Amino acid sequence: MLGKYGGKTQREVAALLGLTTGAAVSLQQKRLKLMLAEDLGMRDLVAQIEKHLAARQADLASGSEDLCFKG
Repeated sequence: MLGKYGGKTQREVAALLGLTTGAAVSLQQKRLKLMLAEDLGMRDLVAQIEKHLAARQADLASGSEDLCFKG
């Protein structure tokens, strides 16, 4: 999500999360994909988070929202 919604590269995400390489981020993404396939609750939670982030991204792109988080 840091890459998709935050515009970060895998290398930048790795640095933010304390991982050593962008390849480590890729491995974590693969693990998440497997977890989401097995855990319906987690899948729903991630879907809600992505829906919220996509809406915020659209709001910011249209200029209709300021940069303050409003919950």
